[in-house]
Amino acid sequence: MTWQAGNIPAQARNVAQPASKNVTRGVNRLQNRLELVASYRRAREDCLPNFNATATFISTNDGERTALMRVNKTFVLSAVMSFCALLAAVHLGFACAQNLDKSAWPTKQWLMSAPEEQGMDSAALAKFVTYGGSHHFDSLLVARHGRIVTEAYYAPYAADIPHQVHSSTKAVIGTLVGMLYKDGLIDRLDHPMLDYFADRHVANVDDRKKAVTIQNLLDMTSGFDWDQGIEDGKEQTLHDMDRSSNWTQFILDRPMAHAAGEVFNYIDGSPNLLSAIITKLTGKLAEDYARETLFGPLGITDWHWDRDRQGLTSEHGR
Repeated sequence: MTWQAGNIPAQARNVAQPASKNVTRGVNRLQNRLELVASYRRAREDCLPNFNATATFISTNDGERTALMRVNKTFVLSAVMSFCALLAAVHLGFACAQNLDKSAWPTKQWLMSAPEEQGMDSAALAKFVTYGGSHHFDSLLVARHGRIVTEAYYAPYAADIPHQVHSSTKAVIGTLVGMLYKDGLIDRLDHPMLDYFADRHVANVDDRKKAVTIQNLLDMTSGFDWDQGIEDGKEQTLHDMDRSSNWTQFILDRPMAHAAGEVFNYIDGSPNLLSAIITKLTGKLAEDYARETLFGPLGITDWHWDRDRQGLTSEHGR
């Protein structure tokens, strides 16, 4: 899937001026609180000289809205690793946010806030922006309680440039499944997967495959025999699926390597099956269901979503 950032206020994505004097001035304003000067120096030492990036932090002082920093590096997107790095690198503060507006999200535009006002640590976020400068980030946006607290773009990328998000699309599929569950179209998350494919002849059916549930597909614990290329694998199963005439049938026919719920194994097959289940329950492609129930209400109007050979919405985009 390819996304284009939209409806983010211009003041939330300030671009650093070419003159280093302006950058230094912006950083110094928040030196005591953010320790950005040290982060800036470390980034300059670690990165290559032919690359520019800008990062925006929202200041607690309305007169000092942003602190800007520039780092140098060439990047390639790794959506899954970036997401994991986000979970590992950002230390969330435990202070409760004060005076929260419960209707802040969703709105037509994102609101902005100082990190501390939302229970987050500005210094930790500043370090994370620097971390992105040496770990192949193309962009970074952190929102808390419906408010943007940190936003960064590493050149040549910018907020208005459509970007490949690859396997981040799996989270969209999972969100749609959650909506079906909330609306009662899925009665329970431990519902056996094979019940949704009773009209198909499925190979290699045993007690382990009969026990695979919606929840197992969501959390990558289906137990399918699958080589995704993780841990030095050859991605053989991915290649075989790409060459198959029917991706859904290929995934269903996979033999079992483990009992469901026993082992985590990151595979592309599970969200593809979830996409097929969404279509079966709604009578619509997952993309069309998302347009009506998710993208439309959020104001998302520009995207591209890949499909398999049967025309079903796939679990990733390019």
